[in-house]
Amino acid sequence: MRSSGYTQQADEPNCIGYLTILTRVYLQPPCDRPKSLKTFKIQAEDRLDVHGLRSSALALYIAEQQRQTVVVTTRHADLQAVADNIKTFRPQARVFTYPPRNGSPFLYTHLHESVSQARLAFLMALAHGAWDVVITQPAALVEALPPTDRIARPLIKLQVGAIIDPTKLALKLAEMGYARVEMVSQTGEFAKRGGILDVFPMTAEKPFRIEFFDDEIEDIRSFDPENQLTVKQLKRTLIPPHGAWLPKDIDRDMFAQVAGKTWNKTSARPHLLELVQTLKTHRTFPGFEHWTRFFFDKTTHVLDQLPEQGMVFFDDPDAIQAELGELYQDLVLQSEQAQSGKQIFADPLTLWGLDRAEIRTPRTCVFSHHLSLGRGETEIGTRPLVRYEAEPLRALNEWLQHVERYVVVIVCTSKGSYDRLFEMIEERGIQARHLDFPLQDTRRPGLYIARGHLDKGFEWMDRKLAVLSDRDLFPAQRKRAPQRKSSKKSFVTDLRDLKVGDFVVHADHGIGRFLGLVDVEAGGQRSEMMALEYRGNDRLYVALHQLHKIQRHGGSQSGSSLDKLGGTAWVNTRTRARKAVQKLAIDLVKLYAQRAVVHGLKCSPDSTWQKEFEDSFEFEPTADQLRSVDEIKTDLESGEKPMDRLLVGDVGFGKTEVAMRMAFKLAIDGFQVAVLCPTTVLAFQHYMTFKSRFAAFPLRIAWISRFTPAKEIKKILAEAKLAQVDILIGTHRMLSKDVGFKNLGGVIIDEEQRFGVGHKEALKNLRKRAHILSMSATPIPRTLNMAMTGIRDISIIETPPINRLAISTSVMVFRDGVVENAIRFELDRQGQVYFIHNRVENMLEVARSVAELVPQARVGMAHGQMDSRELERVMIAFMKHEIDVLVCSTIIENGVDIPNANTMIINRADHFGLSQLYQLRGRIGRSDRSAFAYLMVPPKAQMTPEARTRLAALEEFSDLGSGFRIAAMDMEVRGAGNMLGPEQAGHIQAIGYELFIKLLEEAIADVRGTPIEDTNDCELSLKLGSGIPRSLVESTNQRLHYFKLIYSARSEAEREQVRAEIEDCYGSIPEEVDLAFQESRLKGELAAMRIRSVDREGSMLKIQFDPIAEVRSQVLIEWMKEDRSIQLSPEGLLTMSFPDLSQLIPWLSARMRALMPGNEH
Repeated sequence: MRSSGYTQQADEPNCIGYLTILTRVYLQPPCDRPKSLKTFKIQAEDRLDVHGLRSSALALYIAEQQRQTVVVTTRHADLQAVADNIKTFRPQARVFTYPPRNGSPFLYTHLHESVSQARLAFLMALAHGAWDVVITQPAALVEALPPTDRIARPLIKLQVGAIIDPTKLALKLAEMGYARVEMVSQTGEFAKRGGILDVFPMTAEKPFRIEFFDDEIEDIRSFDPENQLTVKQLKRTLIPPHGAWLPKDIDRDMFAQVAGKTWNKTSARPHLLELVQTLKTHRTFPGFEHWTRFFFDKTTHVLDQLPEQGMVFFDDPDAIQAELGELYQDLVLQSEQAQSGKQIFADPLTLWGLDRAEIRTPRTCVFSHHLSLGRGETEIGTRPLVRYEAEPLRALNEWLQHVERYVVVIVCTSKGSYDRLFEMIEERGIQARHLDFPLQDTRRPGLYIARGHLDKGFEWMDRKLAVLSDRDLFPAQRKRAPQRKSSKKSFVTDLRDLKVGDFVVHADHGIGRFLGLVDVEAGGQRSEMMALEYRGNDRLYVALHQLHKIQRHGGSQSGSSLDKLGGTAWVNTRTRARKAVQKLAIDLVKLYAQRAVVHGLKCSPDSTWQKEFEDSFEFEPTADQLRSVDEIKTDLESGEKPMDRLLVGDVGFGKTEVAMRMAFKLAIDGFQVAVLCPTTVLAFQHYMTFKSRFAAFPLRIAWISRFTPAKEIKKILAEAKLAQVDILIGTHRMLSKDVGFKNLGGVIIDEEQRFGVGHKEALKNLRKRAHILSMSATPIPRTLNMAMTGIRDISIIETPPINRLAISTSVMVFRDGVVENAIRFELDRQGQVYFIHNRVENMLEVARSVAELVPQARVGMAHGQMDSRELERVMIAFMKHEIDVLVCSTIIENGVDIPNANTMIINRADHFGLSQLYQLRGRIGRSDRSAFAYLMVPPKAQMTPEARTRLAALEEFSDLGSGFRIAAMDMEVRGAGNMLGPEQAGHIQAIGYELFIKLLEEAIADVRGTPIEDTNDCELSLKLGSGIPRSLVESTNQRLHYFKLIYSARSEAEREQVRAEIEDCYGSIPEEVDLAFQESRLKGELAAMRIRSVDREGSMLKIQFDPIAEVRSQVLIEWMKEDRSIQLSPEGLLTMSFPDLSQLIPWLSARMRALMPGNEH
């Protein structure tokens, strides 16, 4: 590799260093390059200009170079797709993506986690030379990086048997940018609990748990952050810093020195002093990486790391040059704005470290995309394959005719499509062979099938080579979607996020306020108890082994009040709820019985067309989707009764695809399908989705709405009555008397709870004669699903799609520059933006301000006070991407699925609740693009104490920690109310969700005459000192969580799972925790014997039996003869002494078993 300095010439633009090399040498056509290449010390053979490479052929060309390679493409390219293409052709290559930082030095935005992970993974590989190919973009090329020995350093190497002080390791992790937390749940966190240290590096799929014996590493394992259980044992691991680099003290001193010389005598001095102070106290400041040039004497760039034989590929030089020019001009403008705003400022070349760079000029290959061959360019004859949208498999049939002359390779994304293609080709009598890449030119002509990820096929004429992807064969072929297990837990019963002041429900005493855990003296033992406040400042202390009686309130505290201890209000509330639940159970069971005697329409088994329709799905279906489809098909094919199934899943989780598979199955069998939506906007979206998805099949789809002309509606309805429309989509207009079907087989109802009371009767009539699928985007708790087993058929889709719950969320003070940058960033990638502003009175003013900030954006406005027709017009325009930025109220909270909208700005986020933010934020992040949510708040000094508290919750929420669990729990309770109706929602609010479900289970079992699992409880107060010491589990909330899990466990398997989690997280279990497990086991045994309570007072036990408990009276009489102290009252209270406190639990268990019938021997 050669290097040289470069002196700017008088006639050159204001750009030097790499910028000049890139724009005037590497990216210019050969005929326009400077004549004297010697200026740059570039030889003619160092530059190759290629024309004609198209589509994935470019990836094959790059892969076959077999050298370390930097591929530079435009900002609109999908870096991961390019990487997948290259990896397919060069499977052993270490291929990385290196996206640029989003934002700018002057408009900081939080890096999306996926971007941070990709950048750090490559920089780690770069620092150690452990890479082969990287795909990047122009903005990343010019970024200043620290010296090589500071990139991704320090790197901590840990292995079993190594000696290291765990306390010093924790301090080191803090220095490396990791945040200390109670329990690790996301990247960048670590936790230390005694001799156990958890850490979640950004580059790891799962966090690591390092267990110490004194200073020796005894065990290393990865674990699942959801359940905290071990996933895999490891011998060693590497822990990089949480970021590409972090400033040391010497770097911070350098920044203060260089920055002082630059800005001390400018109006930016106050801002500079603020940043220097932030560096001292917090070690970094937001966006410090953009100012790398000011932390080091010398900076580097990505291309500096390329070895002598390495090569740079530029794809589309015109676009790359234009991007660099735009980037340069944008930063010049932003720097001027920063200077006028008294912020630190600098020109782009200084920021990029190009004002003092030593130029290194690697070998280069430029792929031009001109229509015709330019002078000095080498032509390579390739062309993309034609996709036949309406004729799946036509491309395959055409190429099968050329297998005697061509090497034809089909690349299959999944094993399923690989196996299906082999079957299809064998049916045609053609031989196909398996192919493992890399591709060898010596292969004989013929048909080959390979595994890989290729977005589009190509023909390479000179090589007589055709490479097809399965997307070429199936035009809407599936995108690669990682199958992740559901991250959703049952949040309703979780006490981990209980805070002082929260409402809780005690099963016996009603709604109280949680005051915390306190130490209480009882029976000579000092133990922790939960303190609750009731009306009139009354206090109730609850032993922690009774936490199964405590639940989070799970509803709005504003609509609830504290109960009175010993009062009748709680008893009356429970009685009302019990009566309402009994009536609900009767109605549910009656409806189930009515449906059971009516035969439903019967569908035939899946046809070939059904298989082709399902194979053409855009994504790889998730396990939950496939299970839901199977459940629906079983209902349709049995014909035993009309299906009435509820399909539950968050927006974007794939409910519509499941519904379309049901609709296709019915329609292809000759039945008509009606799709009902609560709004015109949702109906339009479904119509567009169905129309696109069914395009290749001979089925007629129509829709009716208020936008449909009356003449057209009349025509569509007439055709529906003649069965000339297979699938009809619309709003409640479809429930009118003039709407009829000749052969209605199925009805799909989206968000049924949003239909009015007047529509319920019409929907009830539909249920009597057609298969019904209701869809809901509001999650329901699993416990409700279990309670409804055999009453209401429910399918739940919990598996998140691509990047779900990976939305980058930032809480920041409102600034015009941040808003402008966020919108520009989204528009640059052809995306759309939600700007949430919940004050209608000045929304027009806000919309105008947004339009002034980003003049090129098409800004629309939507709120609930608009005329309904105008609102629908705006929403449909946004769906069609006729609007770039939608300034709107929370009306979009229950809106439509717009995958192209992936940035959301929420103004005055401190005025929103967590559940509302959770649901609003769910509007974005439903495609394979990174999504950004900006929660804008005023400066803290301008906020009330209450608002500051809310902001603290928002910051917690932005990390998807406990705030997410609270929001998810509230959503589950809302989902239960939606499903059961407004009256039941009121009872859930009044008595709490857990108690409501318990009453519902009992009522349904009673009405059906079926036995319910014995839930008899035993109050156990042995005062043995059981508990979870603070020395083991420091967090109050975690102790509450584990106490409830231990004493609520119904089986030995549940207890073992809890024990395993505690041991995994905290190490060996001390005696008092083991006692808690023993008490839990005994509690279950005694409850099964119908013993209500056991209370120890000194050396005596008071054992209260249930009136219906059965005991062996002869055994009891014999005991009383032997021991005069044993007494049995008429009320069933047995009093007896015990011999040894240390053996009380096994002794009591054995004695009570001896009393039970069936234990005669």
